[in-house]
Amino acid sequence: MASSNPIDRNDIDSIKDMIHNIYNSKKEVYIDINNKRRRMKNVKINITGIYNHFFTVESNVNGYNEAFTISYVDVMLGLYKINN
Repeated sequence: MASSNPIDRNDIDSIKDMIHNIYNSKKEVYIDINNKRRRMKNVKINITGIYNHFFTVESNVNGYNEAFTISYVDVMLGLYKINN
């Protein structure tokens, strides 16, 4: 049975390429988070790892370090927006 909402592989690959470029440059970036648990704007993150379906980041949120994962699909859907 075919999915009614296909995910374009080219979109995912372009997001992965962007994340790899940021990771390789060791550049700090800012993201906007808009998911079910939280809404935050211009959160400074460091990308700490890149995997097949997600990447890991660290951030200083409200005075303490927080590590979390972000899937490439969530970036594509707009739950996380990377501000370069």
